[in-house]
Amino acid sequence: MNCLTLEQIYLFLEKELPFSQSQKVEEHLATCAKCREAAEARKVFLQCAESLPDLEIPADFSKQVMAKILPERVSLLGWIIAFAGGFASLVLALFILFVVNAQPLPSLLLSYSRSLLNSIGNISLLVFKFFKLVLLSIKILPQAGKELFKSFSSLTTLISPPVQVIIITAVCLLFLSLFYGFGRKFLSGEK
Repeated sequence: MNCLTLEQIYLFLEKELPFSQSQKVEEHLATCAKCREAAEARKVFLQCAESLPDLEIPADFSKQVMAKILPERVSLLGWIIAFAGGFASLVLALFILFVVNAQPLPSLLLSYSRSLLNSIGNISLLVFKFFKLVLLSIKILPQAGKELFKSFSSLTTLISPPVQVIIITAVCLLFLSLFYGFGRKFLSGEK
């Protein structure tokens, strides 16, 4: 029999092996000093583990854990105070804008709402053009990569490695400048 695995040793010590396998393990332990030492060490370990006192869990253990996981609920009074504070801050900000600009409040609010809508429109246009640029790049880059790979694979037999590095660098710079040019074209709104 080959030397025992740790799993076999633990199963033997915990008396979980069938009788026939248990006899084979006993015979092997009688002849193999290495496995006998390993079994003795594991036996001491198991005895130490069994001698440990049982772990006592406090009665409110789950409440303590849940209190640490979930934050405490904010009371209705807390929500009312937060809402009142936010509303007061908004009123104060509008009052300061009214005093600083010396404009009637309705025209002031109208001008700020127009500028906000213009900003939202410009940002949405910028996002749309960015996605258009990404989609165009997704269409172009695989085809360009295939052609580039074909070109370089045929050139490797004709050109020395230092010249190949120079060509690869030049092509990469060309693609980067094209990509930058497309980005500027889409972001500036040219057609």
